[in-house]
Amino acid sequence: MSRFDGLSNVAFKTVQSTFSDVAIWNPSNGSDQITDKVLFNNVENNYTLGDVEKSNYSPYKFWFEFYDGSFPGLKLLVDSGNLETVQINGTSYDVQDVTTSKFDGKNFIAYCELHE
Repeated sequence: MSRFDGLSNVAFKTVQSTFSDVAIWNPSNGSDQITDKVLFNNVENNYTLGDVEKSNYSPYKFWFEFYDGSFPGLKLLVDSGNLETVQINGTSYDVQDVTTSKFDGKNFIAYCELHE
């Protein structure tokens, strides 16, 4: 692991421990339940003018961010067309898409809709 990777991991874990919510995922492939902390954004959060990340249009109302290794296999299962449901703060969300386009590729963003 490079020095940058170590610093990146520490920075993300620090933010995660301060601002995170607990997420619970039961993989559709029957693997064991995974519980970890995520950075959760929902439609009830207030946005400010100039908040570039949140001002871009997205058809998904909710999203959460997690670090590489937190939910192994989630992206692969979603990309394969499986319905994956994650529970955050007692509410269930269906994961619609998972991207790795943020920063160095070790931060994942899962876009969700309310589970019906």
